[in-house]
Amino acid sequence: MRIAAFITVLLALLGLVAPSAEDQPYRLDWRYVTGGKIVTKPAVDHRGMIYALSDDRTLYALSPLGQERWRFPVGRKLSAGPVVTYDGTVLVGTQSGILLASGANGRLRWMFSPRTGSCLTPALGTDGSIVLAMASGTIYCLTYRGEERWRYQVRGELAASPSIGTDGTVYVGTTDHRLLALNRDGSKKWELELPARVGTPVIDDSDALYVSAAGIHRVTPEGTLEWSYSIPADTADPVLRSDGAIIAGARNGRLYALSLEGQLIWSTSLRVPVSFPAVIGDDGNSYVATESRELVAVSSEGLILWRFKAKQSVSYPTIGKDGTLLVGAEDWILYALSTSSEGLSPSPWPQAHHDGQHTGRAKALDDLDSPAAVVLRELAYSDSEELKWMALQDIGAHLQGKRYLAVHLVILEEILGYLAGEGVIYRSSQSDTLRSGYPEIRVEACRLLGELGSEGARAVLLQVMEADEDSVIRVAAVDSLAAVGFDPDGELARAILYRVGETGQERFHLACARALYRIIMSSRSAVHPDNYRALGILARSAASESVRERASGYLSNLSRRWRR
Repeated sequence: MRIAAFITVLLALLGLVAPSAEDQPYRLDWRYVTGGKIVTKPAVDHRGMIYALSDDRTLYALSPLGQERWRFPVGRKLSAGPVVTYDGTVLVGTQSGILLASGANGRLRWMFSPRTGSCLTPALGTDGSIVLAMASGTIYCLTYRGEERWRYQVRGELAASPSIGTDGTVYVGTTDHRLLALNRDGSKKWELELPARVGTPVIDDSDALYVSAAGIHRVTPEGTLEWSYSIPADTADPVLRSDGAIIAGARNGRLYALSLEGQLIWSTSLRVPVSFPAVIGDDGNSYVATESRELVAVSSEGLILWRFKAKQSVSYPTIGKDGTLLVGAEDWILYALSTSSEGLSPSPWPQAHHDGQHTGRAKALDDLDSPAAVVLRELAYSDSEELKWMALQDIGAHLQGKRYLAVHLVILEEILGYLAGEGVIYRSSQSDTLRSGYPEIRVEACRLLGELGSEGARAVLLQVMEADEDSVIRVAAVDSLAAVGFDPDGELARAILYRVGETGQERFHLACARALYRIIMSSRSAVHPDNYRALGILARSAASESVRERASGYLSNLSRRWRR
């Protein structure tokens, strides 16, 4: 029996057999069909929202359960992204050299249009800067609102995305075999020649770099080559396991695990070329897309656990907030698989572009409690109306592009949600009694939540609309929900239906009719039927004649739109 077990393990290490699916199963949880091939890695934000790019020139936003929330038609062939910035902006790049920024509600915020070659996936700096590399060899550094800070022209072309170190150094590999380091101001720091085309650098906790170039190479932050492990084939970008092992596949069909000293731990044959980086789960397994229809799970010992086959070639995967393995394919489908993983590995660089948001920066997302977040909380949770206004002014300036706040979207949602619902949804800081103070602050917080436009902002605004008895604030909440611009589950419509027959609510009902009309008109996908139903009931059953006339006019406009 011991000999048979040894032979089974040996064959698995050679990639010739795989343990039964019952030992390490996966389950297909859901599929989402887009309008074209999915050839880039999906991104996942702090709430588990999923963003996927399709060859139908569209950015799709999905819930963690695969339900469409909105879609953003780019109208151009896509080449890069998606990247989710700290404040929820989603960046996508096109083959024609345009970087577009969508808000968290699928509305265009800004675009940068150098048109100097196809865009590569950008990386995000600690100061909000966006480092964008173009295939033609130009590297741009932009502000968080898309304004150029500096540019750098390399001698050759670029085929790999940049990475950013903890000190702000920008690292990029070139097609003419060089690893280039740039200072924060765009000046050259150093360059190192390697034996082949250089991929996207990976950075560990000591700021050492691991790069692919016909093998894997470890480079110090000062540009000194410490060791090289040669692989006789084009090599995919590496990723790092939590135990320090470096995992990389190659076009010779093998997956390699190396030690921190550059020694081979194991090598497993996947039988098919590998050109995409793996993703490491918190179970220690590597999930690898091959140049075929197969997604392969490999254990920390190099054993092939299972193979998932799509209908056509797969792209490289990511792992969602709940541990769901997400992978797109050329069959137009985004697949969601449950595995033994419950999330990303807590390693310095567990997947391509570092994390689910694709920040491309070492230790990104580790600073949610930044100094700016601490200050904003102190201002917002104080009992001073003046200090609360200061918090709102700071957030407003950030959203308008006047001053960058190093604050994650989850913090903005928390602070604005508290200010919008203080004394109504949330208790006051001084007592357990509910109070409805600071109405002007609550109105402004609602407006900023609408401008933020995220799923979390929408949830807070729905609570305010349903719970607040101040009609002015309820109208502000409804107007902001209209600014968010989507009601995919019909939650807003059903909340409106609950209050249709109330008297003395004309202004609120007019705002509701206006919001439903704007949401229906601005929707780029299927509108939830409750939105139409609520507008129709307002047209027939609202207590105010003005509301009935307004809702009827909106329905007439929609009818003319349908006939066209």
